[in-house]
Amino acid sequence: MDANNMSQGDVARLSGMKQPVISRLLSADNEPGLDTVEKIAELFGIEASDLIKTKEPKVASFTVIQREIIRIVSSLPDDELKPVLPVIRLLETRKQKKQA
Repeated sequence: MDANNMSQGDVARLSGMKQPVISRLLSADNEPGLDTVEKIAELFGIEASDLIKTKEPKVASFTVIQREIIRIVSSLPDDELKPVLPVIRLLETRKQKKQA
């Protein structure tokens, strides 16, 4: 762990957790409980929410165009959206191929 020049042992000692717990957290072998997230956040002087990845991006992170698309799409029934879905999937596939 180099963000603050701390080893896993340092983080474990300062947070009151055991080093194997820190190791598992870093390797994503398990999902930490809220108490663990809060201890780590406090240690680094950040909010617990800064350590938590959400599956849904926050609305503020969307561009103006993305927010407009979401606004429009959320008001349409599924049967009217079906023809649009293949186009969106095609765009997604193209993006994934560019990133590979």
